[in-house]
Amino acid sequence: MAESRAGTLATPADLVDVAHLVTAYYTGVPDPENIDQQVAFGTSGHRGSSLKTAFNETHILATTQAICDYRKQQGYDGPLFIGRDTHGLSEPAWATALEVLVANDVTVLVDSADRYTPTPAVSHAIIKANGGRQTGSGLADGIVVTPSHNPPADGGFKYNPPHGGPADSDATSWIADTANRYLEAGLDGTVVSTRVDGMPHRVLRTGLVEKLESGSPVRGLSAAVLNAQKFKKMSQMSWRSMISDGMEMRHGKELTWSQVVMAANTPMLLKAGLVEGNTDAGVLASGQVAGILDDLPSCAELVESIVSEAVKHLRAAAALVD
Repeated sequence: MAESRAGTLATPADLVDVAHLVTAYYTGVPDPENIDQQVAFGTSGHRGSSLKTAFNETHILATTQAICDYRKQQGYDGPLFIGRDTHGLSEPAWATALEVLVANDVTVLVDSADRYTPTPAVSHAIIKANGGRQTGSGLADGIVVTPSHNPPADGGFKYNPPHGGPADSDATSWIADTANRYLEAGLDGTVVSTRVDGMPHRVLRTGLVEKLESGSPVRGLSAAVLNAQKFKKMSQMSWRSMISDGMEMRHGKELTWSQVVMAANTPMLLKAGLVEGNTDAGVLASGQVAGILDDLPSCAELVESIVSEAVKHLRAAAALVD
């Protein structure tokens, strides 16, 4: 039965306070335990209203990062086309997504005239860019920020893989599950850890990371060796090769044996956490720390360290001549 108002103009009761809607987008914080406030994909995308804490900045940050993770898992390394419609929440969600995509070094393509972009236009751009291919390198995909026919108060966020159409349930389930893990973790659920491979990485507090962070050096080494056994089986490497690699990594570096073993297991850890979703055995990285402000030396300290290092090498060279 057709809607009696189909084809008629909107009434004042149909309109929405856009300023209030956008404010709620940035200020609302979803409860990851509330199913109505979790990321849930319908037809290839997540939909909801910021007024109900179902479509907020946190949702888009988590979902876009999950899409970036999915792209890496699938090997999609071409450009990503992103478009948006006229719904009130589309503009802020589009801006949020761009920040995450750029932070993940994704090449993002938008309309050159900054116009609203219908879903078919994004699909056509993906298909044309891929030339009919769905395998190989340089594959493009896309995001459309639209809730389609939903009311003005709703926002929507859809993912289109390289074939240009809506993502299938395997893809959307993986993306939604990963996004909800990000929601559940939040920033408080991450830690800057050097226990993985000696380098500071911001990682989610998975079961494995908690064991490494809270345990003693002996317990950390035990966990590392158990993971090494799994990695040995997966990679078919011999113990001799793994020990040899570990010795080379440890040479000249202040790494514990636990860090050396864990570093050699990094592919297995990423596979378990990112691909298989086994957070008790893997690592979910959420960024690498390039520098910590409190650890940055002053100019005087930097010059002093350079001079000291140079003197040390000069003395070593002089000793060889003597």
